[in-house]
Amino acid sequence: MANKIILIGSTGFVGRNLKKLFLKRNINCVYLSSKNFDLDNLTKKKIKKFIPSNSIIIYAAGKHRKYGDTLKLKKYNLKIFINLLLKLKHSLPNKILFLSTVEIYGNKNKSYISERSKTNPLNLYAQSKLLQEIELKKFATKNQIRINILRLPGFYGKDDNHSIISKIYMFLNGKKKINFFTNGKELRDYVFIKDLTKIINLFVKNKNIKFDGVFNIVQGHSYQIKSYFHLIKKIINSDKKIIFGKSIGFDLRFNNKKLKIFLKKNKFKFSTHKHSIKHDYC
Repeated sequence: MANKIILIGSTGFVGRNLKKLFLKRNINCVYLSSKNFDLDNLTKKKIKKFIPSNSIIIYAAGKHRKYGDTLKLKKYNLKIFINLLLKLKHSLPNKILFLSTVEIYGNKNKSYISERSKTNPLNLYAQSKLLQEIELKKFATKNQIRINILRLPGFYGKDDNHSIISKIYMFLNGKKKINFFTNGKELRDYVFIKDLTKIINLFVKNKNIKFDGVFNIVQGHSYQIKSYFHLIKKIINSDKKIIFGKSIGFDLRFNNKKLKIFLKKNKFKFSTHKHSIKHDYC
Protein backbone atom coordinates (compact mmCIF):
# COMPACT_ATOMS: atom_id res chain seq x y z
CA MET A 1 0.00 0.00 0.00
CA ALA A 2 1.41 3.39 -1.01
CA ASN A 3 2.14 6.00 1.64
CA LYS A 4 -0.42 8.80 1.78
CA ILE A 5 1.01 12.16 0.73
CA ILE A 6 0.15 15.20 2.86
CA LEU A 7 1.00 18.68 1.59
CA ILE A 8 1.00 21.24 4.41
CA GLY A 9 1.00 24.74 2.96
CA SER A 10 -0.94 24.16 -0.26
CA THR A 11 -1.82 27.82 -0.93
CA GLY A 12 1.67 29.33 -1.14
CA PHE A 13 3.49 29.70 -4.45
CA VAL A 14 5.32 26.37 -4.20
CA GLY A 15 2.28 24.64 -2.66
CA ARG A 16 -0.07 25.82 -5.42
CA ASN A 17 2.28 24.59 -8.11
CA LEU A 18 2.83 21.25 -6.38
CA LYS A 19 -0.93 20.84 -6.25
CA LYS A 20 -1.17 21.55 -10.02
CA LEU A 21 1.46 18.89 -10.72
CA PHE A 22 -0.13 16.28 -8.45
CA LEU A 23 -3.62 16.85 -9.88
CA LYS A 24 -2.27 16.67 -13.44
CA ARG A 25 -0.54 13.37 -12.67
CA ASN A 26 -3.46 11.99 -10.62
CA ILE A 27 -1.25 11.70 -7.53
CA ASN A 28 -3.30 11.05 -4.40
CA CYS A 29 -2.55 13.84 -1.96
CA VAL A 30 -4.28 15.62 0.93
CA TYR A 31 -3.94 19.40 0.65
CA LEU A 32 -3.79 21.28 3.94
CA SER A 33 -3.72 25.05 4.37
CA SER A 34 -4.35 27.49 7.22
CA LYS A 35 -8.06 27.40 6.25
CA ASN A 36 -8.54 23.74 7.10
CA PHE A 37 -5.50 22.91 9.25
CA ASP A 38 -4.70 25.36 12.03
CA LEU A 39 -1.04 24.76 12.94
CA ASP A 40 -1.47 27.00 15.97
CA ASN A 41 -4.11 24.81 17.59
CA LEU A 42 -3.38 21.23 16.67
CA THR A 43 -4.88 18.42 18.71
CA LYS A 44 -4.14 14.70 18.89
CA LYS A 45 -7.54 14.02 17.31
CA LYS A 46 -6.90 16.42 14.43
CA ILE A 47 -3.46 14.98 13.68
CA LYS A 48 -4.83 11.45 13.49
CA LYS A 49 -7.68 12.62 11.25
CA PHE A 50 -5.58 14.53 8.71
CA ILE A 51 -2.19 12.82 8.96
CA PRO A 52 -2.36 9.02 9.24
CA SER A 53 0.70 7.15 10.44
CA ASN A 54 3.30 6.18 7.83
CA SER A 55 2.32 9.08 5.56
CA ILE A 56 4.74 11.30 3.62
CA ILE A 57 4.56 14.95 4.68
CA ILE A 58 5.67 17.84 2.48
CA TYR A 59 6.04 20.88 4.72
CA ALA A 60 5.72 24.09 2.69
CA ALA A 61 3.94 26.17 5.35
CA GLY A 62 4.94 29.31 7.25
CA LYS A 63 5.02 33.01 6.48
CA HIS A 64 7.60 34.09 3.88
CA ARG A 65 9.76 37.15 4.48
CA LYS A 66 7.87 39.00 1.74
CA TYR A 67 5.35 39.64 4.55
CA GLY A 68 8.09 41.33 6.55
CA ASP A 69 11.36 40.00 7.93
CA THR A 70 10.35 40.49 11.54
CA LEU A 71 11.09 38.83 14.85
CA LYS A 72 7.36 38.21 15.22
CA LEU A 73 7.22 36.15 12.00
CA LYS A 74 10.41 34.30 12.93
CA LYS A 75 8.88 33.24 16.25
CA TYR A 76 5.57 32.35 14.58
CA ASN A 77 7.17 30.11 11.93
CA LEU A 78 9.24 28.31 14.55
CA LYS A 79 6.28 27.94 16.91
CA ILE A 80 3.89 26.34 14.41
CA PHE A 81 6.54 23.91 13.16
CA ILE A 82 7.56 22.77 16.65
CA ASN A 83 3.87 22.42 17.53
CA LEU A 84 3.40 20.15 14.51
CA LEU A 85 6.37 17.96 15.50
CA LEU A 86 5.09 17.64 19.07
CA LYS A 87 1.70 16.43 17.84
CA LEU A 88 3.13 14.09 15.19
CA LYS A 89 4.35 11.73 17.90
CA HIS A 90 0.70 10.56 18.05
CA SER A 91 0.76 9.60 14.36
CA LEU A 92 4.33 9.22 13.13
CA PRO A 93 4.89 9.76 9.41
CA ASN A 94 7.17 7.60 7.31
CA LYS A 95 8.98 10.61 5.88
CA ILE A 96 9.03 14.42 6.06
CA LEU A 97 10.16 16.70 3.23
CA PHE A 98 10.92 20.12 4.67
CA LEU A 99 11.26 23.07 2.29
CA SER A 100 14.04 25.33 3.57
CA THR A 101 16.13 28.07 1.91
CA VAL A 102 19.70 28.59 0.68
CA GLU A 103 19.57 31.91 2.53
CA ILE A 104 20.70 30.02 5.62
CA TYR A 105 24.25 29.99 4.18
CA GLY A 106 24.52 33.77 4.21
CA ASN A 107 26.87 35.77 2.01
CA LYS A 108 29.60 33.43 0.77
CA ASN A 109 30.52 35.81 -2.06
CA LYS A 110 33.22 34.12 -4.17
CA SER A 111 33.02 30.74 -2.43
CA TYR A 112 31.02 27.86 -3.88
CA ILE A 113 28.25 26.65 -1.59
CA SER A 114 27.59 22.97 -0.97
CA GLU A 115 25.44 21.15 1.58
CA ARG A 116 28.50 21.05 3.85
CA SER A 117 29.08 24.81 3.83
CA LYS A 118 28.83 26.60 7.16
CA THR A 119 25.56 28.38 7.84
CA ASN A 120 25.25 32.09 8.57
CA PRO A 121 21.60 33.10 7.95
CA LEU A 122 21.07 36.27 5.91
CA ASN A 123 17.91 37.35 7.73
CA LEU A 124 15.37 36.45 10.42
CA TYR A 125 13.39 34.30 8.00
CA ALA A 126 16.51 32.23 7.25
CA GLN A 127 17.30 32.00 10.97
CA SER A 128 13.85 30.53 11.52
CA LYS A 129 14.34 27.97 8.74
CA LEU A 130 17.69 26.88 10.21
CA LEU A 131 16.15 26.46 13.67
CA GLN A 132 13.32 24.41 12.13
CA GLU A 133 15.89 22.21 10.38
CA ILE A 134 17.61 21.57 13.73
CA GLU A 135 14.32 20.62 15.39
CA LEU A 136 13.40 18.33 12.50
CA LYS A 137 16.74 16.50 12.65
CA LYS A 138 16.30 15.89 16.39
CA PHE A 139 12.73 14.66 15.83
CA ALA A 140 13.79 12.33 13.02
CA THR A 141 16.66 10.83 15.03
CA LYS A 142 14.48 10.28 18.10
CA ASN A 143 11.60 8.70 16.17
CA GLN A 144 13.64 7.00 13.42
CA ILE A 145 11.84 8.55 10.47
CA ARG A 146 13.25 9.55 7.11
CA ILE A 147 13.70 13.21 6.17
CA ASN A 148 14.71 15.39 3.27
CA ILE A 149 15.63 19.01 3.88
CA LEU A 150 15.40 20.74 0.51
CA ARG A 151 17.12 24.14 0.54
CA LEU A 152 15.54 26.26 -2.17
CA PRO A 153 17.08 29.17 -4.09
CA GLY A 154 15.15 31.94 -5.84
CA PHE A 155 12.48 30.42 -8.09
CA TYR A 156 10.12 31.87 -10.64
CA GLY A 157 6.96 31.26 -12.68
CA LYS A 158 4.11 33.19 -14.27
CA ASP A 159 1.85 33.34 -11.19
CA ASP A 160 4.67 34.69 -9.04
CA ASN A 161 4.92 38.44 -8.42
CA HIS A 162 7.97 38.50 -6.16
CA SER A 163 10.94 36.92 -7.96
CA ILE A 164 13.50 39.08 -9.73
CA ILE A 165 12.65 37.42 -13.04
CA SER A 166 8.92 38.15 -12.68
CA LYS A 167 9.62 41.74 -11.62
CA ILE A 168 11.87 42.29 -14.65
CA TYR A 169 9.25 40.76 -16.96
CA MET A 170 6.50 43.00 -15.57
CA PHE A 171 8.74 46.05 -15.79
CA LEU A 172 9.53 45.38 -19.44
CA ASN A 173 5.80 45.04 -20.10
CA GLY A 174 5.08 48.35 -18.38
CA LYS A 175 3.17 46.71 -15.54
CA LYS A 176 5.56 47.42 -12.68
CA LYS A 177 8.24 49.86 -11.60
CA ILE A 178 11.52 48.42 -10.46
CA ASN A 179 14.53 49.98 -8.74
CA PHE A 180 17.93 48.36 -8.58
CA PHE A 181 20.37 49.65 -5.99
CA THR A 182 23.13 47.27 -7.10
CA ASN A 183 25.00 47.19 -10.40
CA GLY A 184 23.21 43.98 -11.45
CA LYS A 185 26.43 41.99 -11.67
CA GLU A 186 25.72 39.79 -8.67
CA LEU A 187 25.39 36.10 -9.49
CA ARG A 188 22.27 34.08 -8.81
CA ASP A 189 21.11 30.52 -9.46
CA TYR A 190 17.34 30.69 -10.08
CA VAL A 191 15.13 27.65 -10.67
CA PHE A 192 11.93 27.41 -12.74
CA ILE A 193 8.95 26.51 -10.52
CA LYS A 194 7.88 23.59 -12.72
CA ASP A 195 11.37 22.10 -12.43
CA LEU A 196 11.27 22.63 -8.68
CA THR A 197 7.93 20.84 -8.22
CA LYS A 198 9.06 17.90 -10.38
CA ILE A 199 12.21 17.55 -8.27
CA ILE A 200 10.21 17.67 -5.03
CA ASN A 201 7.99 14.91 -6.45
CA LEU A 202 11.09 12.81 -7.20
CA PHE A 203 12.09 13.08 -3.55
CA VAL A 204 8.55 12.12 -2.50
CA LYS A 205 8.80 8.94 -4.61
CA ASN A 206 12.40 8.14 -3.64
CA LYS A 207 12.77 4.94 -1.61
CA ASN A 208 16.57 4.87 -1.46
CA ILE A 209 17.81 6.06 1.94
CA LYS A 210 21.06 7.05 0.22
CA PHE A 211 19.21 10.15 -0.97
CA ASP A 212 17.77 11.16 2.40
CA GLY A 213 19.17 14.23 4.16
CA VAL A 214 19.97 17.76 2.96
CA PHE A 215 19.98 18.84 -0.69
CA ASN A 216 20.44 22.26 -2.28
CA ILE A 217 17.90 22.40 -5.12
CA VAL A 218 20.00 24.45 -7.55
CA GLN A 219 21.14 24.15 -11.16
CA GLY A 220 24.81 24.67 -10.33
CA HIS A 221 25.11 27.53 -12.85
CA SER A 222 24.92 31.14 -11.66
CA TYR A 223 24.22 34.13 -13.90
CA GLN A 224 24.37 37.88 -13.41
CA ILE A 225 21.03 39.52 -12.71
CA LYS A 226 21.78 41.81 -15.66
CA SER A 227 21.86 38.78 -17.95
CA TYR A 228 18.28 37.87 -16.99
CA PHE A 229 17.21 41.40 -17.90
CA HIS A 230 18.84 41.17 -21.35
CA LEU A 231 17.43 37.67 -21.95
CA ILE A 232 13.84 38.66 -21.16
CA LYS A 233 14.20 41.90 -23.12
CA LYS A 234 15.24 39.89 -26.16
CA ILE A 235 12.49 37.28 -25.73
CA ILE A 236 9.67 39.84 -25.62
CA ASN A 237 11.37 42.29 -28.00
CA SER A 238 11.20 45.21 -25.55
CA ASP A 239 13.00 48.51 -26.06
CA LYS A 240 12.72 49.57 -22.41
CA LYS A 241 15.88 50.38 -20.49
CA ILE A 242 16.60 49.74 -16.85
CA ILE A 243 18.91 51.78 -14.67
CA PHE A 244 21.04 49.77 -12.30
CA GLY A 245 22.60 51.25 -9.19
CA LYS A 246 26.24 51.55 -8.23
CA SER A 247 26.53 49.39 -5.13
CA ILE A 248 28.08 45.94 -5.42
CA GLY A 249 25.89 42.99 -4.43
CA PHE A 250 27.07 39.59 -3.22
CA ASP A 251 27.26 36.42 -5.30
CA LEU A 252 25.61 33.05 -4.75
CA ARG A 253 27.39 30.15 -6.45
CA PHE A 254 26.67 26.51 -5.82
CA ASN A 255 28.33 23.15 -6.19
CA ASN A 256 25.36 20.86 -6.84
CA LYS A 257 27.29 17.61 -7.25
CA LYS A 258 25.13 15.87 -4.63
CA LEU A 259 21.86 16.81 -6.36
CA LYS A 260 23.27 15.95 -9.80
CA ILE A 261 23.77 12.32 -8.75
CA PHE A 262 20.14 12.09 -7.63
CA LEU A 263 18.78 13.80 -10.76
CA LYS A 264 20.90 11.68 -13.09
CA LYS A 265 19.52 8.54 -11.47
CA ASN A 266 16.02 9.87 -12.15
CA LYS A 267 16.85 11.05 -15.70
CA PHE A 268 15.89 14.65 -14.92
CA LYS A 269 17.30 17.74 -16.64
CA PHE A 270 16.67 21.38 -15.78
CA SER A 271 14.85 23.61 -18.26
CA THR A 272 16.87 26.42 -19.79
CA HIS A 273 15.91 29.92 -18.64
CA LYS A 274 15.09 30.84 -22.24
CA HIS A 275 12.70 27.92 -22.63
CA SER A 276 11.00 28.31 -19.24
CA ILE A 277 10.47 32.08 -19.57
CA LYS A 278 9.08 31.68 -23.10
CA HIS A 279 6.87 28.79 -22.00
CA ASP A 280 5.49 30.28 -18.80
CA TYR A 281 5.38 34.03 -19.40
CA CYS A 282 4.84 34.57 -23.12
